Order: sequence, then C-alpha cells, then structure tokens
Amino acid sequence: NDFRDMTTNQLTIKMTDEKFEAYMREAYLKMAFVRKEGYPEHDYLIGLAYLNGIDVEMNCILAEQLIREAADAGVVEAMGELVHMLYYGKGITCNREEAICEQKKKIDFLTKRNETKTLIKELDYLGKMYTEMRKLEEAERVYEELRKLADAEIEKAEAEIEINELTLIIADSWLKTGKI
Repeated sequence: NDFRDMTTNQLTIKMTDEKFEAYMREAYLKMAFVRKEGYPEHDYLIGLAYLNGIDVEMNCILAEQLIREAADAGVVEAMGELVHMLYYGKGITCNREEAICEQKKKIDFLTKRNETKTLIKELDYLGKMYTEMRKLEEAERVYEELRKLADAEIEKAEAEIEINELTLIIADSWLKTGKI
C-alpha cells in the first residue's frame, strides 16, 4: 500500500513514496540541467544555477560560458549578470574594462529595442562604474547622454499630459452641450 508501481521498459519497480519522490527529483534535475538548443533564457538560468551551486555542484567556468552565450543571444538579464560577474569578479576574474564593454553592448541593445526606462537605469549604472574607476571624463559624457535622454522623456510625458488635458476639456464641453 505504501509502495508505488513504476513501469519502465516493461520492468515494474516497487518503491516507497519517499524513494519515488527522490527518484522523480533526480530525474527532474537531470532534465532541468540539459541545455536546450534555441532557448538562451534556459541556458542563462542553468548558468545561474552553476554559478551559485543551486541543485548542482558549483562550476564557474560553465556558468560563465552559459551566461555569456545567453547574453550574446540577447537575454537582457544575462547581459546584466555578465557585467556584474566581470565588474565584481563574481565566480570569474575581475575585469572592469571588459565589464564596461559588456555594459555598453547592453546599452546598445536596449537602444535598438527602444527600451528607454531600462536604458536610463543602465546609463546611470555605466556612469557609476566609470566614476568608481575614476574615469571622470567618461562618466561626465555618460551623464550628459543620460540627461538628454531624461529631458526627452520628460518632454514626451508633458506632451501626453497636454493631450490628456485637452481630451478632458473636450469631453467636458461635450457634456455641457449635451453631445455626450
């Protein structure tokens, strides 16, 4: 009664619920850590698992490879993790110059995708990286670019507010004239 029947290739194995759960967990982990062609997000998650030793033995070399491949495939989260790994030496040798190059790649990627809010945060982070490295001229250029981008976003927001205010004025006049 406390045994489960599990049939594999015409062989029936009886095991306790506890052993069955352990068997299923092991099978799940084996499947979870198999790379899937065309799924860089999955490779990124596997890379994180290897980087942090989550359900697998820590393997920073494999972690870097998987995370780097996912970043190169356009997984924004992987790009950020790679920058963090390089800048702070998390699991790999610290290489701040390469971290800055990777951060610039991420910024270019976000610019092409027109993800302005995320782009603003990433430009700010690049500016902080330059500042910490005492590359103040580069930091100044980044912060100037950031200011221009923020100003453009403010102008867009103000234009949207004006449109909304005009819509309210028109709706109010229609209500007063009985058109609605």
